Amino acid sequence: MLAIILIFALSLLCIMTLFSMKAWEMRTSTVVAPGLRRRLDARAIELKRFLARSQDELRKLPPEVVMLTRTILHDAALGAASVARYLERQSHRLAAQ
Repeated sequence: MLAIILIFALSLLCIMTLFSMKAWEMRTSTVVAPGLRRRLDARAIELKRFLARSQDELRKLPPEVVMLTRTILHDAALGAASVARYLERQSHRLAAQ
């Protein structure tokens, strides 16, 4: 739980930093690391195109394949939860000894 809170807090801090940096850039009419920004913008556009193509391809799949994939992912999640529950019981057993 602590790790989740830390990740959330760090993400929130990074978002606030980005907005602050953008506001500062707009006030001072400067751009921080323009070369890096261009490369990252190009990567973001590539990712956006990839996601759009992926959505188009997923629409072509028959409903049976989608349902099978959903079932497999659901079973994998239940299996992972079962393993976590087993490990939790074993750690409590070890702690009680």
